[in-house]
Amino acid sequence: MYALSLNVNLLDALMLCVIVRGYYVGSKTGLIAETFRFGSVVCSTFLVVHYYPSLAQFLREALFISERAVEFVAFVLWAAVAFALFFVIREGWLLLFKVERKSVFNKWTGGALSLVTSYFLCGLIFLAFVLLNNDFVRQQVDSSLSRAVWSKTSGNVYKVFYGAVVHPFFPGERLNPQVMKLIEAPPGD
Repeated sequence: MYALSLNVNLLDALMLCVIVRGYYVGSKTGLIAETFRFGSVVCSTFLVVHYYPSLAQFLREALFISERAVEFVAFVLWAAVAFALFFVIREGWLLLFKVERKSVFNKWTGGALSLVTSYFLCGLIFLAFVLLNNDFVRQQVDSSLSRAVWSKTSGNVYKVFYGAVVHPFFPGERLNPQVMKLIEAPPGD
C-alpha cells in the first residue's frame, strides 16, 4: 500500500472543496438531479479516459502543443465537452419532469448520492493532475493524502464500465493502455 504521510497539501484541499460543494449542491437539487449528475460523471469518466490519447495525438500533430502538457490539455478538453453535453441533457430532462424538491427524503438522498458522485469526480480530477507533467504538481500528487483514496478510482471506473457496457457490444474496442499503466503503479513510483 502507500506510505501515508500526514501532509495536507493543495490537492487535498481541492478535493475537500469538491466534496463539500458537491454535498451542498446535491442536497439543494435533490435526488433526481443528482442521479443524472452521477450518471454523467460515470459516463464522462469513461469517455474522457478512453478517448483522450487520440485527442492528444491530434493536438500534438496539428497544434504543436508542448509534449509536457498535451495529454493534460486533451484530458481537460474531453472532460469539458463531456460534462457540457451531459449538463445539457440533464437540464433538458429536468425541464420535462418538474419535481417538487421540498421533501426531507429528497434532500438527504440527493446529499448522500452527491457524496458518491463527488468521490468519482475527485478521481477524475486526480487523474488529470497525474497527467499534468509539472514538477510542482507531481510533488503535490506524490505527497497528498488523496493519493491513497483516488489514485485508481477513474481507472477502475473505466475498467468496470468497459467490461459491462463496451466490451459486450464492441469486442474489437481495446482498453486504453496508457491509463492501465498509470493505475498499475502509484503516481511517482
